[in-house]
Amino acid sequence: MEIDTLARKVITKNEIFADVVNYFLFDGKAEIKSDDLKELDTAFKDKVKDIDKQRFRDIYKEVVIKTDSKNTYLLVGIENQSKVDNRMLLRCLEYNIMSYYKQLDDIENKNKNVKIKLKPVITFVLYLVLRNGLGLNHYMRC
Repeated sequence: MEIDTLARKVITKNEIFADVVNYFLFDGKAEIKSDDLKELDTAFKDKVKDIDKQRFRDIYKEVVIKTDSKNTYLLVGIENQSKVDNRMLLRCLEYNIMSYYKQLDDIENKNKNVKIKLKPVITFVLYLVLRNGLGLNHYMRC
């Protein structure tokens, strides 16, 4: 099994996904629990200058960060890479922009007269290498 496919299979599990996000956002402190995650559609379609474009994220979830007074919602994507891709930053930006457009479309389709509040979108890229097992080489946050 290819390392990217294996990583996607493992990190898609809510417990692992929560651990990864907690590690990067909260220095490992368990602020996000597996029950605070909601699986989202990884496919995005967009039409730019009459050209249909479709992109697929590796993993994409809504995250609820619970605090004493309120809940904060954000959308988190994780992309797995086994080799450096010079275009990865641009792909992440594209994923994030498409995520914002999808939120906007969903809100406008429900009610055009509502105040629009978009959820923040964060994408992490995990560069994984196979050396005596699966290991994290480094990461990038978009």
